[in-house]
Amino acid sequence: MKYYLIFLSLFISSFTYGEELPLWEYGVGGGVLSTPHYLGSNQRKTYILPVPYGVYRGEYIQSDRGGLAGKIYDSNNLDLRISLGGALPVNSEDNEARAGMTDLGFMLEAGPTLQYTLRKTNNSVIRLDLPVRMAISFDNQPNYRGFTTNPKLYTKHHFGTWKLATNIGPTFGTQRYHDYFYTVDEKYVLADRQAYQAKSGYTGFRTSASLSKNWGSVFTGVFVNYYYLGGNRNSDSPLMKTNDYAAFGVSVSWIIEKSPQMVNYDSF
Repeated sequence: MKYYLIFLSLFISSFTYGEELPLWEYGVGGGVLSTPHYLGSNQRKTYILPVPYGVYRGEYIQSDRGGLAGKIYDSNNLDLRISLGGALPVNSEDNEARAGMTDLGFMLEAGPTLQYTLRKTNNSVIRLDLPVRMAISFDNQPNYRGFTTNPKLYTKHHFGTWKLATNIGPTFGTQRYHDYFYTVDEKYVLADRQAYQAKSGYTGFRTSASLSKNWGSVFTGVFVNYYYLGGNRNSDSPLMKTNDYAAFGVSVSWIIEKSPQMVNYDSF
C-alpha cells in the first residue's frame, strides 16, 4: 500500500518560478488515482488513498509534488539532474492476461536527466529532457530490470494562480526492461497465451498534462497520462491487450507547517 501512496503523490506537480518560498513544508491530503495494471493491459484499478505531502527546496536536492530530484550540473540552458520514476505492483490473480504468472512487483526507476532549456520567462519554460533510468523491481528481493528512456518536450506555464505542465515524446526500453512485462515463459503457456520473448526498442508514445493551484494552505491538482502503444516492439506479446494507456488522478493536500526560512526557488 505504501507504494501506491508514494506514486499518487508523485503524479501531481506544483510549479514555481524564482519565488520566495519556505525551505520546507509538510502536510496531509487525499486523492484518487485510476490507472491500467501495466502498459498494454486492458484492465485497470482505481485507488482512493491518503496522500503524504512534503516539500524541500534545497540548493542541490529538491523534493516536491513532482517528485525527488538532485542537481548535478546547472548552467543557463543546460542542466543535469537525478530524477526518479517507476511502476505500480500488479497481483497476477487480478489480471486475466497474467493469470497463473508471477506478480509484478513495485518498480523503481532512477538515473540522470539531461535538460536543455529552449525558452524561459517568469511565467513559462519550454525544455528538452533526456532521462535515462535504470529499473529495479522489488519482488521477493530487488532485481535489476534494465534501462528505459523517454526523450520529451517539456513545458510549464503560469496562468494567473493556475499552473500547467505538459510532456510529449517517445519511450524506449532495453530487452531486459520489456522482458519483465511482456515475456511469457514456456511454463506459463496456455491455449490462448503462447510463449513469447520480449524485444528491446520502442515502447510507445507518451503525452501527459497536469494542472495545479494553491489556495493558501490548500493545494489541488489533476493530471492525465496517455500512451499510444501502436507499432511498439512487443505488440505481438499475448500480454499486450490494447494499444492505449490512460491514467488520471486528482489530489488535495493541506499544508500543516512551513519553515520560517525562505529561499528563492526555481523548480526543476
